[in-house]
Amino acid sequence: MKPEFYITVIFLFVSIVSFSQKQANVWYFGQNSGLDFNSGSPQVLEDGALNTFEGVSSISDFNGNLLFYTDGMTVYNKNHAVMSNGSGLGGHPSSTQSGVIVPVPLSGTRYLVFTVDYVYNAGDLFYSVVDMSQAGGLGSVITKNTYLQTNSAEKITAVNHSNMQDIWVVIHERGNNVFRSYLVTKDGVTGSSVVSNTGPSLGTNGEQGYLKISPDGSKLAMASYHNRRIDVSTFNNSTGRVTYNFGFNYPDATYGVEFSKDSKLLYATVSYDLSQIYQIHLANQTNTLIAT
Repeated sequence: MKPEFYITVIFLFVSIVSFSQKQANVWYFGQNSGLDFNSGSPQVLEDGALNTFEGVSSISDFNGNLLFYTDGMTVYNKNHAVMSNGSGLGGHPSSTQSGVIVPVPLSGTRYLVFTVDYVYNAGDLFYSVVDMSQAGGLGSVITKNTYLQTNSAEKITAVNHSNMQDIWVVIHERGNNVFRSYLVTKDGVTGSSVVSNTGPSLGTNGEQGYLKISPDGSKLAMASYHNRRIDVSTFNNSTGRVTYNFGFNYPDATYGVEFSKDSKLLYATVSYDLSQIYQIHLANQTNTLIAT
């Protein structure tokens, strides 16, 4: 596999929420692997504690220094040791987006780790709270597995609210066309979610595959693995509402999606046997195979 193709594939498979550029500068994923972008180009890391097949998330401070990372089941601190009280979270080793890290607005020390279940389990959505002021600055999980709902697909993403303080966390349910948007404020997760019934129904075989929101907060893309589809919607980062726009069918299973930095292009992986990457021009709604 060519190095540039390897990097592109990894970029599609790592769940990092870019609330500020340097908070997403260090990635850990796969089998003890990582990438450090602090120098301006990716530097290979081989000291990670993870050994997992699918969804992971990492978070750094505003200067790009690693804080912690997770596979949705275990939280590891910057020293690659299990964080205090950091095991037993509600993710799964075969969940597409098993864990996603979200900073608590205005806190500076607290983070939420949202976890989503495996397609063949109940689909429970939980969050746990990490406080980086604990354990001498290495952090501790101070609240674990707070329940939000069941029937969540293996899909979760997050983006800044239009007020540039609060954060939207968005999931898709199983067996229907329901998106749910949860608002995270300085006080934590709000009690109710914004419900959007829009787009094709996600069937019982379509729960795998990524959900991502564009960097400008205006678009949402969803891969449905067994349905072999990529669907694109409009996201309103003021209200949390999702409105369906268009989609494409593909010749094989679809898994990864990621937006370009300027939010004008979408990239999608068609995996399993074909191992292809497509580029979708969002304004023109055109779909082009760019790599095999």
